[in-house]
Amino acid sequence: MRKKIAGLAAMCSMIASLASAQGINFNHGTWAEVKAAAEKEHKLIFVDFYTTWCGPCKFMANEVFPLKQIGDFYNQHFISVKIDAEKGEGPALAKKYSVGGYPTLIFTNPKEEVVYRVMGSTDPEVLITQGNIAITPGANLEALKTKFAKNEISKAELFQYVNLVKARGDDKEAASLFDQYFKQIDTKVTPELFKLITSYAGYSSNAAFQYVEAHRPAFETAVGKEKVKQYLEGILLSEVKYAKYASEAEYKAAKLLLKSRMAIDEKEELDMDANYCYNIQDEAGYMKYSELLVRRYLWNNDFDISNVLGSIRWIKDPAHLQTMTKWAERALALKDNSLNNATLAMAYNALKDKANAVKYIDAAIAASERDKDGYINNIAAMKKQITDSL
Repeated sequence: MRKKIAGLAAMCSMIASLASAQGINFNHGTWAEVKAAAEKEHKLIFVDFYTTWCGPCKFMANEVFPLKQIGDFYNQHFISVKIDAEKGEGPALAKKYSVGGYPTLIFTNPKEEVVYRVMGSTDPEVLITQGNIAITPGANLEALKTKFAKNEISKAELFQYVNLVKARGDDKEAASLFDQYFKQIDTKVTPELFKLITSYAGYSSNAAFQYVEAHRPAFETAVGKEKVKQYLEGILLSEVKYAKYASEAEYKAAKLLLKSRMAIDEKEELDMDANYCYNIQDEAGYMKYSELLVRRYLWNNDFDISNVLGSIRWIKDPAHLQTMTKWAERALALKDNSLNNATLAMAYNALKDKANAVKYIDAAIAASERDKDGYINNIAAMKKQITDSL
């Protein structure tokens, strides 16, 4: 019996040690308790603002936070806490810290003064870099900006500056600054260099982007043709798709130039044309291209159909709304889930068919409860909008 107890104790000890070594040890106390712990241990607070329905949040929770190297670094330097932005103290704290998307990662001191913030999911290496910036004395945006202007900034400080500007949300300036940093590093083609470039150079005007273009065969050997294609062509396509144009002629010229740089299939072109019409508020044109897109390429994909239906609030013509309602019915026929039921409810509400709008928003709530998908609060808010307009 003693041997069994000793063995059980040893096993428990081993499990505990493994658990403590496997990732970030998140504090489960109240916000006041978290601040007190940070003050007592003289640490910053690392906050993961998330929601239950956020895909990138789940990626961070499942693939990044549990890693040993992440736990080793963050447990040493921070009091860490996960805050659901839609529950408990979450909504008030999300408002306090101006959280507008998920995940948002905040580094703050016990006085609730933000020293650094990150929008969106990120990979382990970058998360550690971001943590290092947060704890580095003097990692002050204005101080680094002054040093950069005077050409007195070191390579390490320049990378800090790039990350601070990126964290502020100015991706274009950060990408431009990264070009300056890129001039100072080893540009031997490796998977690590490709990962660094794709993390910071998000515009075709960037020297780092053009370096990948110029050395495309070498990068394809290093990381694979598909990854290189996705990076280069993804940026080129999005720049034309989301740009603002003074005229249709300007848009067509940009599209023609794009075609000279990469192959564009019909699906991509229809999507671009529909997006252009949406931006200039051309409802007839938007519906023309969207109908071709849905019928030819999206008819068997409920998620893609739902993405097109996201513009339904902007559509006014009853005939167009009827068409979109048929698309919403098709999405629901393909997959009975809360989002497709809610989308159909929106379509009926736009048609002023309140009975069916309520029917399908109730079905959406039931589906959300059945699937436990985390959308229940959002759908309940939609139901309130529908019933308030009755």
